[in-house]
Amino acid sequence: MTTDDTTTQAPASTEGTETEQTQRSVHELLKLKTFQGMTDAEIQSIIDYRVSVAHDDEVTKLAQATEIQTMNAQCAAYDALRDDANSVLKKVLAVPLSLGTVSQDGTVTHQ
Repeated sequence: MTTDDTTTQAPASTEGTETEQTQRSVHELLKLKTFQGMTDAEIQSIIDYRVSVAHDDEVTKLAQATEIQTMNAQCAAYDALRDDANSVLKKVLAVPLSLGTVSQDGTVTHQ
């Protein structure tokens, strides 16, 4: 269960007829060094928060792994294209240069 609500309500005090409710955010609770003094709801909110963070971390790691695989496949494809282009370039450069002129009637004369 994930939720964006990071506040919890402490139990109401019963001093006289007044009831006070204080809310502590998960971030405040995480700063505490112990669970002492926390209500069950506050402890559960910390657990829910940690589970949510762990889930989000795993989703991010999976997305990163997928992106890395995609980038590696693209790099391999680009390497193959580069090798093909270099092969064509070497073939073109290996052919001897033969210059000629084209006359108005379309005939080519080589020099």
